[in-house]
Amino acid sequence: MAAVDRERHVVGFGATRRVGSASALTDLFVLPDRQGGGIGGAILRCLWDADAETRITFSSQDPRALPLYVRFGLRPRWPLLYLRGSAASLEADGLHVRRVAAGDAAAVERDLTGIDRGADYAYWLRSDPARALVVHDHDDRPVAAGAATAAGLAHLVCPSAALATDALVAALLALGEEPQTLWVPGPHPALPLLLRNQFVIEDYDIHMSSDDAFAGVTSVYSPALA
Repeated sequence: MAAVDRERHVVGFGATRRVGSASALTDLFVLPDRQGGGIGGAILRCLWDADAETRITFSSQDPRALPLYVRFGLRPRWPLLYLRGSAASLEADGLHVRRVAAGDAAAVERDLTGIDRGADYAYWLRSDPARALVVHDHDDRPVAAGAATAAGLAHLVCPSAALATDALVAALLALGEEPQTLWVPGPHPALPLLLRNQFVIEDYDIHMSSDDAFAGVTSVYSPALA
């Protein structure tokens, strides 16, 4: 969705996508010299035209963004922390990882969550389909699924709070000892362990949603695709 002025120049744009039952705002940009004039709100009114739908986004730290989203029914829930570090000092705790095809990882996530992220896995792994992974427990049952890119762990869904830390550690170890980037909710149970092992917080966004139960805090999220 693009906003244009009288001369047909693009002055802003935005986009949403479906994530399960939610509408996720993936982009909202307005030219700096046109900010504050209601363009962002006008774009959101076109994108979010259904009052009852769950709405989510990862907002920037720009203080002007938060009140705009609040007016559309969202509330700030937690910070999404941009972490970077090496798994070299982490220790596995019995969970094991299998590399699988992108479609197989998407199928596991669908079984775990009921949400089909097949198109997202295809996007994350478009350059290297072999970097999809599934984490299994001691009984060889899948407990998490994710995707890695050249930069690091782009996505890992683990619905179980009890297994979230071990699943994340297993996934990081499977990617090797080179520094990795990942995006972790502030309340994620693995955060203290990662910080104790020299992972550093390089940046953060703010998760906002109209339903505080929609996005769990036991997963690794892609800022753009949620």
